[in-house]
Amino acid sequence: MQRNSNRSSSRRKRSVVDTATMLAEIGPLSQWLPVLETLLPTGVADTQQLQQASGLSRDQVNRLVKRFDALASDAILTRVQESIPRPGRRGGSPIIYKLGEVGAALLQENGYPDAHACGLEKSTPIAHARTVLDMRLVALAAGLSVQTEKELPYGDNQALRPDNLVTLADGLPACFC
Repeated sequence: MQRNSNRSSSRRKRSVVDTATMLAEIGPLSQWLPVLETLLPTGVADTQQLQQASGLSRDQVNRLVKRFDALASDAILTRVQESIPRPGRRGGSPIIYKLGEVGAALLQENGYPDAHACGLEKSTPIAHARTVLDMRLVALAAGLSVQTEKELPYGDNQALRPDNLVTLADGLPACFC
């Protein structure tokens, strides 16, 4: 109950005018919306995932993140300070971002009423969310339908919530839990 009241009060603090002004200052919708949409399913994405999902180059993503930061520091995207390596990959850890309060408001203003800021704080849940997004992006790149973090009702008032539910080309669902 407390969580919802905090979310409601933070929404009241943001006015539609402030969000509209910010939208105009960010730039073309077609450039920044796909970046924020990437964070919708899990609330978390790293730089490589933002590039993959948006089709922007690394430099374009970095410039956009700098623009976000200049407009609302740590409010559109919040940088995860901890370095969280990718299992099985060599090299440095990519920068990870979480969807911030203002980022959620921008998504709400653009047709995503259920968008909310990411509340993950610890490295294990953040790493898990990033992996869930990896699976989603792979399925989408293969042209498959995917639902992330959606409840699947069954039986008497029971539900299963797989990380990703991918529908294969033959129409059969495959759960990835």
